Amino acid sequence: MELKPYQQEVITDLARFLDCVQATKYLPNAFQDFWATHPRTPLQPFPGTAIEPYKNTVPGVPHVTIKVPTAGGKTFIASNALRTIFAAFPVGRPKAVVWLVPSITILDQTLRSLRDPLHPYRQKISTHFAGRWRCTTKRPCCKAAAFRPAACRSS
Repeated sequence: MELKPYQQEVITDLARFLDCVQATKYLPNAFQDFWATHPRTPLQPFPGTAIEPYKNTVPGVPHVTIKVPTAGGKTFIASNALRTIFAAFPVGRPKAVVWLVPSITILDQTLRSLRDPLHPYRQKISTHFAGRWRCTTKRPCCKAAAFRPAACRSS
């Protein structure tokens, strides 16, 4: 399963934003630069508009939101985005993904997909990371000793 052109545009925009992060090293400026120089829709983020100024909700951690219509392939985009995100940051540092979903139904669907070796989402992630990844839920992670970045090196 391959990305559709609009899905690839999302990944391309993500890579552009992460390039801005690497260039400025300051998330609010990177966000501002990304939008000010966007090739299709340059604009200035402004409070109360469609593109608000950057919200630094977790200091030092890039905050990215992808908006795609219903059935637009958000989970498949996210599966493909992981490689782009991880490639943008230093090699050798532990990395983890927190995958948030709006409902238990979507959580169950996503977990089922990511745990099924034949599902395209899992296959894409496994290909990108040579099978070195792990999918878990919050329950084991809530126990401090149960979740270690080193534990995520195998599926």
